Parts: sequence; C-alpha cells; structure tokens
Amino acid sequence: MTIFCLKINEEQRIILTTDDDPIFRCRLITLFRLVNSEEAQQAYNAIAEFIYQDFTVEENQDLEIHCC
Repeated sequence: MTIFCLKINEEQRIILTTDDDPIFRCRLITLFRLVNSEEAQQAYNAIAEFIYQDFTVEENQDLEIHCC
C-alpha cells in the first residue's frame, strides 16, 4: 500500500492510497480527502497514522510514503 498527496490545482490536494490486488490483477485506488493545499500535510499525516496504527511490517515487506 502506498499513500499519496496528489496536487489537483494550486489550491487543492487529494489524499489517496494505491494497492495492487494480485488475485483480480488490478490496482485499487482509495480516495480519502480533498483538502486545501495549506492543510495537505496535516491531513496526510492524520490519514497515514490512521492507516498504519495497527499495521505491522513483516520482514521483506516494502512500505512507501509519498507527500506533496
């Protein structure tokens, strides 16, 4: 799972995740929030904390976190 902060325009960002589904051979995209650019970092951090709060990283599992 990868979390992104996607720039829509100068004022707006979307916080989203992508995840590959090997069974159905597709990529899942989950849109979390549309925020003003000033609030993007705070929203990104809140969503990342929510997503990963109970997530344990197993050996050899890659995590990617990207922001604005």
